[in-house]
Amino acid sequence: MKRIVILILFLLPILVMAQNIFKGKVTSSVTNEPLPGATILVSNGTGTVSDADGLFKLNIDKADDLMLTISYMGYVTKTIPLKQDNTIKIDVR
Repeated sequence: MKRIVILILFLLPILVMAQNIFKGKVTSSVTNEPLPGATILVSNGTGTVSDADGLFKLNIDKADDLMLTISYMGYVTKTIPLKQDNTIKIDVR
């Protein structure tokens, strides 16, 4: 039992480091105001919703060849490629 616990404690930092954290902000391209409650979906099935300031954070294992789709009621849905740059600013119309 002790070996399992030690192995898990040893591997945990490696597993955490394998994830990429993407942060972003969804704003209106017309008013430049943040859009709270915008839906952010990744083509791998991961998703989140922007907070009151339009900010969001995604933990993704691998960003290669993934697309990010942002939707907000009354605005045109936007799909963009997810790149290794971990900070994203998204303007929607």
